[in-house]
Amino acid sequence: MIKPINEDCFLITLSEHIDLSLTAKIADLVKQIEISFAQCNAQALVDITPSYNTILVQYNLLKISPIVAENLLISLVDSCQAESKFVGKLIELPVYYDLSVGWDLQKVASENHLTIAEVIQIHSEKVYQVCAIGFAPGFAFLAEVDDKITQTRHVSPRAFGSRWQCCYRRFTNSGISK
Repeated sequence: MIKPINEDCFLITLSEHIDLSLTAKIADLVKQIEISFAQCNAQALVDITPSYNTILVQYNLLKISPIVAENLLISLVDSCQAESKFVGKLIELPVYYDLSVGWDLQKVASENHLTIAEVIQIHSEKVYQVCAIGFAPGFAFLAEVDDKITQTRHVSPRAFGSRWQCCYRRFTNSGISK
């Protein structure tokens, strides 16, 4: 579904629910949008913001009309392959697990009848998929954690809760406080 958000943006919604199989399709579609808009006019595309199940496309009204932009997006979405050829890059991140910084390690372990070492093992052995980038430069929204260590969100959140997680850059001002 493609719908206008304002006078110079369209939102492409590929699913009503988060579906990790869409990540590669979204990456492919983003590339096709960038190429197609550039072929119309090098300055036609202002910004493109992919997320878990949507793509926000902002275009330059002075370089491409809303009707041409919408028709281009419809054509691209309709022709988008169900199977993506996109292959992401594996990035290994160092993670520091310690009670001085992992404020919820003990809580996660206790509530799931695990040791802290088991929580760390479960968390660190999985390969997480980056589903979106945003909030701050390099801030990655990651796919689900293992159900064995899923937690409910804090009443006053200091980070993601539930099944989703994020990856902060070392010097990001996140607003998280203990």
